[in-house]
Amino acid sequence: MESHDINRLLIMGNSMGGHGAILLGTILKAEQIIAFSPQIDLSIDFLERIGDRRWEAKMNEINTIGFDYLDLSQLDMSYSDVRIFYDGSEDLDRQHVSLIESHKGITAEDVRVGGHATAFALAKSGEVARVLRSYLK
Repeated sequence: MESHDINRLLIMGNSMGGHGAILLGTILKAEQIIAFSPQIDLSIDFLERIGDRRWEAKMNEINTIGFDYLDLSQLDMSYSDVRIFYDGSEDLDRQHVSLIESHKGITAEDVRVGGHATAFALAKSGEVARVLRSYLK
């Protein structure tokens, strides 16, 4: 980032993109990471244990490739301000978020809206725009 004169970085993602945002943001030491309903641990063992069969074929493919960052709970996220928005009534999302919500630098907000589509519900209400404006100040 320094070689490109970038002094602030925000990375945002939803669902599997939330996993990617947390991973990339942690690696790049982004100032702010925003994730909506992120999957935190993509390992088959964890997914089977909690009964998460959403996107089963894609998860099997990722696990077969040998992706190094299946479980984000092992990362040091203390360099970034990580904000997670999720609907705690969506049991699978709640179980994923519970893996990292107590980590330093993590703020997990159970917004109780939208199910797994929390990002869409918050966008419709104007909350995503408010969060982004607060970062850009």
